[in-house]
Amino acid sequence: MPAPHLTNVPDRVFVIRATLGGAAEIELARLAEQKTRNDAVRDFARHMIRHHSQADNALSRLAEADGIPLPEGPDAKQREIRDGLSRLSGPEFDIEYLRVQVQNHQRMAQLMEYVIGSGEDAQVQGFAAATLPTVFKASHHGP
Repeated sequence: MPAPHLTNVPDRVFVIRATLGGAAEIELARLAEQKTRNDAVRDFARHMIRHHSQADNALSRLAEADGIPLPEGPDAKQREIRDGLSRLSGPEFDIEYLRVQVQNHQRMAQLMEYVIGSGEDAQVQGFAAATLPTVFKASHHGP
């Protein structure tokens, strides 16, 4: 059985990628709150802010406990997605925002499954296992 605070490469990759992804989700959700005229999209964006803020706080605590340095900002791909969305408006924005959400959650579900099977830190694996059902639902059913 894995032990707490014994991290391997999958644990560290997961914590870093999940932290980057969560921060990007919050940033995109804030953009959606500003740009959308659709109440359902706005409600979904607010849900993403709440959910990802909680998850990011938990990930930050795990990273600190495990001595994993976290990135300070979005990566190039995340900046590209944000910039592309910021140029859209109306239904075109809504559709692209929701498409990106499903795609991001699919990638995160795969990463969670990977760390659950390959990680060494029980707390990291526990976080992934507890969060996976919510991420899996969003990746297969959308908002």
